Amino acid sequence: MSKLISANFSRLFHSMIFRLCMLFEFGFAVFAVGTRFRDLLIAPEYAFHTADGLWFAGGIYFGIIAAVFTGIWVGTDYSDGTIRNKLAVGHTRGEIYGANWVVCVSAALMMHVVYIVTIAGLGCLLLEPFETPVRTLVLCSLASIVTVVAMVSLFLLLAMLIHSKSTGVVVAILTALALTMAGVTVYSKLQAPEYIESSFIMNEEGQIVQGEPVPNPNYLRGTKRKVYEFIMDFQPCSQMLEYAFSEEPPKNLAVLPVYSLIVTVGTSLGGWYFFRRKDLK
Repeated sequence: MSKLISANFSRLFHSMIFRLCMLFEFGFAVFAVGTRFRDLLIAPEYAFHTADGLWFAGGIYFGIIAAVFTGIWVGTDYSDGTIRNKLAVGHTRGEIYGANWVVCVSAALMMHVVYIVTIAGLGCLLLEPFETPVRTLVLCSLASIVTVVAMVSLFLLLAMLIHSKSTGVVVAILTALALTMAGVTVYSKLQAPEYIESSFIMNEEGQIVQGEPVPNPNYLRGTKRKVYEFIMDFQPCSQMLEYAFSEEPPKNLAVLPVYSLIVTVGTSLGGWYFFRRKDLK
């Protein structure tokens, strides 16, 4: 399998889609910091003075980038007949799947690191020092790496089982969009306050005061809340939202990588199993 991995990396560094994805990650980071720097120059009293909040902002859409790259990378193998050629020279299907997994995961991690490094570098150069504790940034960064691996493992499963390049890319992108939108929806429901402030009323003394807080009917309680929390923690695109929106490490930070590992192992074994039985004719 080492020869396959070596050949894939050689192809990767000559791949236009890989270069475009890397450029997009770098460009988005430059745009994010540049926009905040411009706002700071125009209206410093209203603008954010640090790059806090931008560190994982790229993770909100990263699933789509990973889906695009993985779908096109594997789809090109199918459309060019490369997979059949690899089988013809003696490589097993397991080796082909494993080599694609290594290269796709490596490519996604490089994109992720480029974004974070650019945000950190430009943020320190153009803006004030980060207010978020270094420990928070480091812990969430390490955990997000496992999340990226889980994302790519899922998209690789889809791409390897769909023979058509265009269909594979579309399915991967739609899956990423669906998971991201589901994460946003679940996150917004979990953030609903338990109580809402009531309107102002007049008390017995004739003074205008605010009434007692009333229970929020949209607040999730009991088993329903636990189900939503599990969905938020389990699927990789939702995990990225937690890193992006949390000023402090998520309370369940130790559990998130475990869920990501479960997704990684499950999708990888499932993809390997079904790819071995796929008709490539």
